[in-house]
Amino acid sequence: MCVSLDASKAFDNVLHHGLFVKLINKGVPVVFIRLLCNWCKRMKSSVLWNNVLGDIFAVNCGVRQGGVLSAILFSIYVDDLIDELRNSGYGRLFVGCILYADDILLLSSSCYGLQSMLNVCAEFRNKWDTVLFLTQLKLSV
Repeated sequence: MCVSLDASKAFDNVLHHGLFVKLINKGVPVVFIRLLCNWCKRMKSSVLWNNVLGDIFAVNCGVRQGGVLSAILFSIYVDDLIDELRNSGYGRLFVGCILYADDILLLSSSCYGLQSMLNVCAEFRNKWDTVLFLTQLKLSV
């Protein structure tokens, strides 16, 4: 059985302080974290609409779409989710989860295990303010 989840606006919802905590916990050198913190503090953006450029505003969360580091930083941000799913102990056998960019595929050998994995995802979503949408549910017996 499998469930497909989509992390809506995933790169936009990365909480900077949460990312820094996760990097520290993974043993990333402090000098790199300070550089990244400085980069995040200085992030600015504006909106171009009908060839008119809007006012510049500060970006308080998220990583740049298409940025070289963005996919790596997002992977680090959601890496705890994979660990929580693996360590949850739901079901007799952890079949797994597959993560690609902002798409998550949960696999389980039972309905109970699948529901339990969805509960773990919901807890992660609430803790880290990430929006996860159920996009597809496939059950086979």
